[in-house]
This record gives sequence, C-alpha cells and structure tokens, in this order.
Amino acid sequence: MALDAYVGPCEVVAVEPAKTRTPRLISPEDCAAALARGAKRLLFRTQSQPDPDHFNTDFVAFAAAAVAAMGKAGVVLIGIDTPSVDPFESKDLPAHHELFRYGIRNLE
Repeated sequence: MALDAYVGPCEVVAVEPAKTRTPRLISPEDCAAALARGAKRLLFRTQSQPDPDHFNTDFVAFAAAAVAAMGKAGVVLIGIDTPSVDPFESKDLPAHHELFRYGIRNLE
C-alpha cells in the first residue's frame, strides 16, 4: 500500500462529544468548513475517550454521509481519537464501507 496518503499537511477538526450517553455521529456539516478549505487529510479530535484506563462504548463515530462527503471532496486520510470510525454497536459498519468505497485511509 502506498504511503502517500499518510504524509502531508492535515487539518484538525474539533468535535464536541454528545452531552448524553448516546453516541454522537460526525456529520457532513462537521466537515464542511475543512472541506471548503480544500483539506485532504483530516484528524478529528473528539475527546470522547477521556480515561485511558476505562473503555466506554459511547464514543464519537462517523455518519456514513460524512465519510461520503469527504470522499467526494477528495479526502485521502481521516483520523479519529476513538477506537472505531463506526459506533460500538454497529454490525454493518457503514463508515468503514464508505472508507473502502472512496479509498480513504483511516487512523483510529
């Protein structure tokens, strides 16, 4: 696998975790400003895994539509400070499928 996607300028997008115990999904609107600036590598700072000694299942993940929006904009890499791009309970992994569809690399 070529490493080009992993090397180069990136933009950090701060996303607030949900105020409830319901997992928050990153939406296309959360990505819009960075995409408008032409960012091709996006790192999402959610701070939804605050305790490294305790695994919580309500971490922030991506809506499939957000990954599709980034793919259509030519994003080559996304990163997130959570265990997965999909919610913990997800069985069909829609965000992972969109990553594959658009050839986007991810860092979890």
